[in-house]
Amino acid sequence: MVDARQAPATATDTSIFWQQNSAANSANFMQSQIATPPSPILNLLTRPEPTWTYIKQAEQDAGVLPDGKSRPLLVILGLNGTLIHRKNKGSASKARPRLYEFLEYLLHYHKSSARPENVEAMCTQLFTPEQRAQLVAVWARDKLRLTDDQYSQRVQVYKQLSWVWRDDHITDAWAQDNTVLIDDSVDKGASEPYNLIKIDAFEGTPEQLETDVLGQVVGYLEVLKRARDVSACTKRAPYFYKTGHPAFDWLPIMSEMH
Repeated sequence: MVDARQAPATATDTSIFWQQNSAANSANFMQSQIATPPSPILNLLTRPEPTWTYIKQAEQDAGVLPDGKSRPLLVILGLNGTLIHRKNKGSASKARPRLYEFLEYLLHYHKSSARPENVEAMCTQLFTPEQRAQLVAVWARDKLRLTDDQYSQRVQVYKQLSWVWRDDHITDAWAQDNTVLIDDSVDKGASEPYNLIKIDAFEGTPEQLETDVLGQVVGYLEVLKRARDVSACTKRAPYFYKTGHPAFDWLPIMSEMH
């Protein structure tokens, strides 16, 4: 896919993107990985740590795919608190601005795996039957290796991507180099921190309803899909929301899909 707003990314284009993400931003990202904000969630599970092998791969040069090529990524989505806000089960929810365009983009150019707590209700609300059929997998709490007691409590859970990569029911060769987790919590991506696109927790505030976070995420994914290794690219130039950045133009990219 080519971003209709600009020519396909080359090594130079990617370098420019990295330069825009200064060392200070990278340092702030690393600090956010270390600091765990106060939370009412019960910390009954051991926080997983990145493996030595994972860290070494992420430290390599990300580079770009040869000949200006791109590829689909596996994009794992957190739903409640990330893409929508729902206070409790059965209540009405609010969606982030441009959510449905964002989902259409993901399902057209990438592969998606949704991991909500209340799977059926939220997936039925967000996805048409045709889109639901395109999901690689839907993971709920029953896939997060919790004991019966932990399952029934509000415990801090961790989305360990290595479980996805080793799941025999998920086809294709998904791995560290081509997988992205989009979530509102640094803790959720503790075991694979450089595969995480961390966005602000969505609460449906008036300010958030005027902010197109997902447009900037699409711009970031357009870079990642041309990188040889997602984790190495994200380690060097982590995603962060750019306030005051020109609004993302959805029309060209949506027109290209239809």
